[in-house]
Amino acid sequence: MNDDDKKLKDQIVFDTHPKLPKEFSRKTLDNIFIKKDLISANNDGTLRLFSFASRYKFILLGCLLLGVFALQQGHQKFIYEELLNIDTLSMSSFSVL
Repeated sequence: MNDDDKKLKDQIVFDTHPKLPKEFSRKTLDNIFIKKDLISANNDGTLRLFSFASRYKFILLGCLLLGVFALQQGHQKFIYEELLNIDTLSMSSFSVL
């Protein structure tokens, strides 16, 4: 906790409502400042997404390549089926002649 945070914390504790004990406000502020430190330490991005991606980039790239390969194979199969249909149509037109 830096000096500005300590001054702010002391100011808030000093200005607490008379019905609230100072110890309660100190504990509450300690919890808030701890949570703020945890949030500020997360500079890799929201929910550590970039950290996850950088840690598992080779696995993610492998999955991406497998997905592209599967799509390419499906597209190739579709092209072969279309060529087969064209061949059967041309064969049937020759048989009519």
